Amino acid sequence: MKWKAEQIATLDKVKDLKSEQRVRVFTITTTNFEQEKWNTSGTGLAAHQTIELAGGINVAQELKGSVSVSSEWILEQNPGVLILNDRADKVVGFTAKDYGDAEKFKEKVEDK
Repeated sequence: MKWKAEQIATLDKVKDLKSEQRVRVFTITTTNFEQEKWNTSGTGLAAHQTIELAGGINVAQELKGSVSVSSEWILEQNPGVLILNDRADKVVGFTAKDYGDAEKFKEKVEDK
């Protein structure tokens, strides 16, 4: 219960941020990123809710569900943060064995 209260207190700190204080966020799975499938999460999905609860602005907030967008669209949205979701837990997930794969993946991200 103490841990939960601490997490809620952290979230409470961001709920009153003004829009100009919030960071614009784009989220994508590591698998889609590697395949250059520019799918992201609009409203109605947990990723969207998580971004908002954390005080961010989901650049796909006007879209609904899982949606495919173009790389040009992503650039037009000008996100300040990229969240990579590793559903397979191979690169950056809980079951990752070391940081080597994460470092290689980071280099791929920086090259794109």
